[in-house]
Amino acid sequence: MLKGTNASSGIGIGNAVIVEEKELVIKRETVRDAAAEVERFKGALDLTLKKTEELAADLATRVGEKEAEIMQGHMMLLMDPMLTGEIETAITGESICAEYAIEQVCTTYADLFASMDDELMQQRATDMRDIKTHMQRQHKKDAVRNVSFQVHAGEIVCLAGIEGNGQTEFVYGLTGLEKISSGKITLDGKDITNESIRQRSKDGMSHIPEDRHKHGLVLDYSLENNMVLQRYWQPEFQKGGFIRSDKVREYSDKLIAQYDVRSGQGSLTTVRSMSGGNQQKAIIAREIDKDPKLLVAVQPTRGLDVGAIEYIHRQIVAERDKGTAVLLVSLELDEVMNLSDRILVMYEGEVVGEFDPKTTTVQELGLYMAGARKQGKESK
Repeated sequence: MLKGTNASSGIGIGNAVIVEEKELVIKRETVRDAAAEVERFKGALDLTLKKTEELAADLATRVGEKEAEIMQGHMMLLMDPMLTGEIETAITGESICAEYAIEQVCTTYADLFASMDDELMQQRATDMRDIKTHMQRQHKKDAVRNVSFQVHAGEIVCLAGIEGNGQTEFVYGLTGLEKISSGKITLDGKDITNESIRQRSKDGMSHIPEDRHKHGLVLDYSLENNMVLQRYWQPEFQKGGFIRSDKVREYSDKLIAQYDVRSGQGSLTTVRSMSGGNQQKAIIAREIDKDPKLLVAVQPTRGLDVGAIEYIHRQIVAERDKGTAVLLVSLELDEVMNLSDRILVMYEGEVVGEFDPKTTTVQELGLYMAGARKQGKESK
């Protein structure tokens, strides 16, 4: 049962609405036509019911409470999953047909929603400003120099370059594995520059590391213990300082089934005995299930077979489509071109170019990666 925005006005969707004893009957074929418009509308504005509720207060301040209520009513009807079937709605008062409802949302309010959506994306961005890293064990000079860029919610930004040009050091600084020499890192508006790895994880950062054996897994632990490495301290998995083994097993079994992690003894399998592809799947399952704001994926398909590569690519794209900000660090140009929404090329610790994968070529990227070119000038 769907109700109008108030008692005096109702909203109906259809090319023709039959009013009979104050009931609106929307036939299945009419709904099917309207549903196509709904999908187009949803794709254009990328709004969900949850997001609509979050924006309600902002709407009221921008256009007034009464107008905001009507706009929300339009959207709730347009986006309700019941529209895919037959709907019988009891609404009193004058009806408003689909053409009007869709037109109101898609035209009159389109600019407003677009600007609000942009603001929300900016708020959820991960911002890295003037990052410098200096690793005394490995380098005599700064490995990363004045790197600044943003990764917005719902996009994949790829940091490309030949190995050894500062990508690893940059990721270490971003994820907290090493302290940065200077600069600032913000996640969803919060300064996380000096936070611990655990706190960054709590704030919404997930990390698929370059070396899964060194930073991703404890090889001699069971699969179930690896699945909760970053969550074992949560109340769900411990009580009074003791691990709740039954809850850990239940959670691990769920992830194994959901992400198709194959192992000889299921949750009890020692991770060292698993194939590289399934070890990587386990890491991805653990990191993605945290529902992160930022996913940092560093060479996620290195050394894997074709089937595992395709699976991991699908998971990364699915996260982007859910609204997660994704920073992909890769040496594989095919991967860079196929997955990225934006490409940043890093050379000798600096970002030397930013590209749209739709308009650039592998040959052009190669020149920047080799240091032969730099945006704004060419190397001599």
